[in-house]
Amino acid sequence: MKRGQISFDLVLAVTIMLIFMLSLANFRDEFTKDQEELSIRAQQKQIGSAIVKLLANEKKISGFGHVISYNIPKISVLGSNPIECGLNAVLPNTITITVDSSHYQKLAAAGTTIKTNVYSVVPITSSIVTDISSAKCGGELTLSS
Repeated sequence: MKRGQISFDLVLAVTIMLIFMLSLANFRDEFTKDQEELSIRAQQKQIGSAIVKLLANEKKISGFGHVISYNIPKISVLGSNPIECGLNAVLPNTITITVDSSHYQKLAAAGTTIKTNVYSVVPITSSIVTDISSAKCGGELTLSS
């Protein structure tokens, strides 16, 4: 064995180990971010589906003078406070739920907005559009027939 061979092998092994550890840490961070985004999208779809059902029920009881109230849940993310989202109705059949970077710090770092569209079988009327646009996650949506 040549002189200095062990130290060169050690430097090479430590370098490879550092590269492996850094790539593993990067993979973990990206995986966590992707899982959080999937969780936010699933909750957005759940909120949108609940509002679509609310609209369908509102159509069924229209004319009877009933009022439907729905407390829109905030979106929860593991290890963070619940975050707010905005609702918007796009005529004739789409409800858009948006979480923007001002509500969630990890999104602010990425500079992104997570937006999910939920299709409604029931046509959305212009009177419902104003109610939905003023509602926020964590607030109440009230529809009266």
